[in-house]
Amino acid sequence: MIIDEKGNLCPPGIVGEIYIRTPYRSLGYFNHPELTREVFIQNPFSEAAEDIVHKTGDMGRMLKDGDYEYLGRKDGQVKIRGVRVELSEIENLLRDCPGVEDVAVVDREDGSGYKYLCAYLVGEEVAASELRERLMRQLPESMAPSAFVMLQQLPRTISGKIDRKALPSPAEMRNGAESRRVGPRTLVEEIIAGIWEGVLVIKGVGVHDNFFESGGHSLLATQVISRIIESFRVEVPLRSMFETPTIAGLASLVTRLQSDGVGCHVDVIPRIDRLPEETLPERGRYSFAP
Repeated sequence: MIIDEKGNLCPPGIVGEIYIRTPYRSLGYFNHPELTREVFIQNPFSEAAEDIVHKTGDMGRMLKDGDYEYLGRKDGQVKIRGVRVELSEIENLLRDCPGVEDVAVVDREDGSGYKYLCAYLVGEEVAASELRERLMRQLPESMAPSAFVMLQQLPRTISGKIDRKALPSPAEMRNGAESRRVGPRTLVEEIIAGIWEGVLVIKGVGVHDNFFESGGHSLLATQVISRIIESFRVEVPLRSMFETPTIAGLASLVTRLQSDGVGCHVDVIPRIDRLPEETLPERGRYSFAP
């Protein structure tokens, strides 16, 4: 059976999770009763208590000829801004990057409820801008992780698989570095810190905090740059958020642009007086040529 997220049978061609119903199934996982109860469940289309089906965690679809097509693991596919993303494909590309020893990519939500991809890396410290630029040569924008977090090692289950549920959120990583945080030291840093706090919906950011390790991603980076341009009237390119993803780095860039006299012109929409209500044309008096 192919079942969708709402528990309904999928018609041919529609992707869903594969459920197996057979008298020859396993009795469950040895010494793991909770996991057994989670994936060996009563048939949702039967009232018989002994009618048990296995939720495989595999995604697939039924073809027109009645055959089933396997499409990968359920936990390996996510939707980002309406686009289905295969996490293993991104992980394989990241493993080919110099300095990366191990990697896990997961989907997360920011404070506004937007989903984004976060890559957890083990290995040498590599600039997020370099990794993202390399991935963008081979992937569409929706599949390129917006946040990159460095770890000493990836958490794993008893069986050796990556424990994705145990991966720390960017916010947890940020809280762990609280004692090393340096507050704003200049007016420019203070203003940019306020912009970060407003966009990320957090308090107490440090000037050396990494934007993408604090819960930021490409969509929020666009908001930060837009507010910096509005506040300082300097043309700051979006790539700056990936090249110097810290308040200190952005403040240094803004100060340099200001000293070089590199500003930007922001057009203001002029305000006009409304016409008196009696001079407005009446509705329904327009005619259109065929």
